[in-house]
Amino acid sequence: MSRSTSKLRPESVVENRVLPDIVIWHEHQGWSPNKIVSHFPQLTFAAVSAALSYYRKHSEEIEADIRHVEEVEAEVRERHPSRLNGKMEAEPCEVLS
Repeated sequence: MSRSTSKLRPESVVENRVLPDIVIWHEHQGWSPNKIVSHFPQLTFAAVSAALSYYRKHSEEIEADIRHVEEVEAEVRERHPSRLNGKMEAEPCEVLS
């Protein structure tokens, strides 16, 4: 199922990679369920509500998973720095200055 073309059912969101994203958008960025659905129309309000309900029951486990993913991402970025960032720092854009 393609995220961009199919609506995600409530039960599939809980089993899907989308759950941490919904948690981050709602709990960390303060987005309402309506705002999440308006930005990501492939999600239904019921799916977002189900994900948040599941999160409330399993918040410690989900937050630990989110922290772990963030730590792994930081480690990968440290080991493999972006060449683009290095070029941008070496040659600043005059338009943005």
